[in-house]
Parts: sequence; C-alpha cells; structure tokens
Amino acid sequence: MNIPPDAAHQCKNQCESVGLDLSAVAIMAGTIGCVCEVRHSKAGNGGDRAASTSAGMATIMMQRQRQQQQQAAQQQQASARR
Repeated sequence: MNIPPDAAHQCKNQCESVGLDLSAVAIMAGTIGCVCEVRHSKAGNGGDRAASTSAGMATIMMQRQRQQQQQAAQQQQASARR
C-alpha cells in the first residue's frame, strides 16, 4: 500500500477548499479518504467525530465496491467478446 506522506495535508487542503475543517484522514483498503466537518463546530465530542469518521469510511467502502463491480462487468464484457 502506497500512502503519500502528505496525505493529511492534501485532505486539509481539500476540506478547506469547500469551507470545512479536516476532522480525520481515513485509510482503508488501500484508499485514503478525507473526513471534513463544519468549521468552528462544537463537535469536540468524541461520538460526533467517531460518527463522521465512520461515515467517511463507509463512503470509501461503497466507492471501492462500485469500482470492483465496474471492473467485474468490464471483464465479463471482454470475455463475452472472445
């Protein structure tokens, strides 16, 4: 797995570009995901942060599954052409 050393910095920049603060960087299944939160929120509550991180990780998992399904469909199409 190749994780860029500046992943947190990249996530911070992405969150800030849409007016949010970086809450967490999620690394799962070889994929990096940025979890952003509303600026100046009072989400210092660990439960709120855990929920945000879980939502971010779920999004990464769904994206990964969608990519795998697309690859499988492409492989089936390629096999059918042979």
